[in-house]
Amino acid sequence: MLFKTEGRSPSPVDQTSKRRDLITLTILRPNDKDIEKLDELSKFERKDRSAAVRELRKYGWEFLRLKHYKEGAFSLEGLARKLDLSTSEPRGVVLKRGVLKAARPVPSGGL
Repeated sequence: MLFKTEGRSPSPVDQTSKRRDLITLTILRPNDKDIEKLDELSKFERKDRSAAVRELRKYGWEFLRLKHYKEGAFSLEGLARKLDLSTSEPRGVVLKRGVLKAARPVPSGGL
């Protein structure tokens, strides 16, 4: 339940309760090897297991979107939208990750 705030900006408590109403819980069942890998990663990164999972999820989405871009599923602008970036940022991400888009086949009649 949110509290009305008349004539002032919402307090941090109001914002927290608003976010809490929007939280969706998804339960994943990792196998023992995945748990071991998460524990190893969280120790290496000095983060708790939940933070490690969130980071992996973030990198996984980026990887998947870059893979789709490389396969020609969408343009740089489309990649920007998918990664929630400005239109100038994806070029840097693509170069940083070493993603080269596959060349389109040349039509049989030549150029």
